[in-house]
Amino acid sequence: NVAERRSGGRLGVTYAARLPIISAWAGSAGRSEQFDVRTNAGIARDTYNWRESSLGLQVQVPLQLTRSVFRTNATLFGSIEAVRVSNSTRPASLGLDTRRAEGDVRPVTIGLAYSRQYQWIRDIFPVHGQFVNVFLRSTPLGGTFTGRQYVAQGRLFIPGLAKHHGVRIDVGVDQQVLRLSADAPTPYRFVNQLPFARGYSSISAPQM
Repeated sequence: NVAERRSGGRLGVTYAARLPIISAWAGSAGRSEQFDVRTNAGIARDTYNWRESSLGLQVQVPLQLTRSVFRTNATLFGSIEAVRVSNSTRPASLGLDTRRAEGDVRPVTIGLAYSRQYQWIRDIFPVHGQFVNVFLRSTPLGGTFTGRQYVAQGRLFIPGLAKHHGVRIDVGVDQQVLRLSADAPTPYRFVNQLPFARGYSSISAPQM
């Protein structure tokens, strides 16, 4: 996780003999959050960490829509996870005791991915191409934490300056609702889906 400067791993199995494609996995990963601290010298930024252990199940339905030289595909997907949050170092000064900083979150995700591309065998990337990925992640199954995440990502490939050269343009938005209502359980921040450019320090924000 480049944005949070933490690492993790996942072990899974996929059944793809016939539709739908079904995948199951178990994983463990480190997470981190940044917050501002007021000091005598001004405002400083600090970080607290926690650990997540997860079990997940995903279903995918790929659709091949090609009718020309452009390869056109769409994939419908949905997943459900059970995540255990532990080993939190969140300070009490942020208004949340350790017991409420640890617990369970059960995300449910539904989404659609679409791609349309034209590429020769010698091209590293498509000469022409459009990719779109949109999904909604929420916590309707309850748990210690609640949250909601809307993500839309787009990628455009256009011809470059020379043969087999191209230009890639990425756009995206990641919107998170950290408090679903005034009396909702503890808010949960999902992993941000947008990459950070090199040379820029990572940040955590409800909208990116």
